[in-house]
Amino acid sequence: MASQAGGYGNLMLTLEQQAAFVEEAPEIFLPIPGGWGKMGHTHLRLATTSADVLTGAVRTAWRLRIDKNAKTSRKRPHVAEGSGVTEKKRGKRRL
Repeated sequence: MASQAGGYGNLMLTLEQQAAFVEEAPEIFLPIPGGWGKMGHTHLRLATTSADVLTGAVRTAWRLRIDKNAKTSRKRPHVAEGSGVTEKKRGKRRL
């Protein structure tokens, strides 16, 4: 986890999730200072959290990332075999 040497773990949350976590347990969660915190990035104080809280927080951040990736993923278009598209991408023109 990032910032572990400083005693923190970092989570990427929505602003709403961040506010809920901080309100519920301000001794554990705090926004990362500066612009990152204003985008939902949140410190988690490792020394003051239980395994259950840590697991729940990481799962929340993980679920957010999975949902976001699912919304932005695109299916790759079908490319006919022998079309040379792969070679063109690599800069090798197939003649």
